[in-house]
Amino acid sequence: MESVAPAATPPSTTAEVIRVRGLTFAYPKSTQPAVRGMDFSVGRGEIFGFLGPSGAGKSTTQKLLIGLLRGHGGEAAVWGQGR
Repeated sequence: MESVAPAATPPSTTAEVIRVRGLTFAYPKSTQPAVRGMDFSVGRGEIFGFLGPSGAGKSTTQKLLIGLLRGHGGEAAVWGQGR
């Protein structure tokens, strides 16, 4: 039987894995922001889901968190690393 190595320890010891405060983002040439003043945090071990209607900013928020989009306002951090 093979042993499995433990998962790598995340770079931060904070209880918050994701922290979003006042997140705002508008696509170029858009008349309305796609994300407007969003606040939430996700703790270590927590199960979290994005729910909302089409156009609510769910995919945009995820793209901001993983670094695919730049130029946002507010604070967005994953494992303590700002985005």
